[in-house]
Amino acid sequence: TNREKNEEYAKKVPGHQLLDKRGMQKLKLHDIQKHECLYTGTSISIEMLFDGSVEIDHILPRAMTMDDGIHNLALVIKTANQDKKKRTPFEAFSGGYQGQSYPEILNRAQRRGKGVFWRFKEDALDRSKDDDAFRERFLNDTRYIGKMALQYLGTVCNDPNGTIALNGRITANLRHHWG
Repeated sequence: TNREKNEEYAKKVPGHQLLDKRGMQKLKLHDIQKHECLYTGTSISIEMLFDGSVEIDHILPRAMTMDDGIHNLALVIKTANQDKKKRTPFEAFSGGYQGQSYPEILNRAQRRGKGVFWRFKEDALDRSKDDDAFRERFLNDTRYIGKMALQYLGTVCNDPNGTIALNGRITANLRHHWG
């Protein structure tokens, strides 16, 4: 199903050029955000996705959250991304931005859904730290499951030394590296 969706996205690109992961993300966000910049409300054409005038922004700075999920990504006009810098949307735009009031920006965020909307609130970074605690617990559980799977496979495989288990961080890093 995802492959078919990706093929449909690729048909929208002028010349049906091959898309890398970032290009595909831009197309998906373009559809999700109904062809408008999340911060400015500016209409974004398909051509703008590939001419350098729009970028993908981490709504909550990736350096602080390590969150690369779709709910933490926004398709935005390049100048808005540069003006936001490594700040939360509340820090950057709570006083308004380019004639847009913060409630207008919040309205667009709310249309993206709850997974995006909370990231625009004043306490968003504090909430993301709660998510960090969950991720740590999740990684601990994953480590335990990996150890148990390794132990099990070691008893049923002919070559117990040929089985390894990678922890969640290594797996996540490889997944990120390979796209």
